[in-house]
Amino acid sequence: MDIAAHLHAPAPLRRDLLIEYLHALQDRHGRLEPEHLRELAGALRMDPDSVFAVAHYCPAFQVGDEAPAGPPIALCSGLACRLAGSHGLAAE
Repeated sequence: MDIAAHLHAPAPLRRDLLIEYLHALQDRHGRLEPEHLRELAGALRMDPDSVFAVAHYCPAFQVGDEAPAGPPIALCSGLACRLAGSHGLAAE
């Protein structure tokens, strides 16, 4: 797979945009698969362990088998949201 084309990003890919590339891959696939992370690391000329570490460290990313397929769902837990009934949504 041509990772740059897959991300709709101009080549060469830039290391400083790693987080944006990870978000784009997750948005497209619902989660980050190990093969995506390895290919991205190769395209960025980075150590794959570094890319895996970033993806696993950031709670916004769902990686591999540990993640449900589909987009992550964020639920507001602030006071205004709780008053508006967010606690009921969490139970569903």
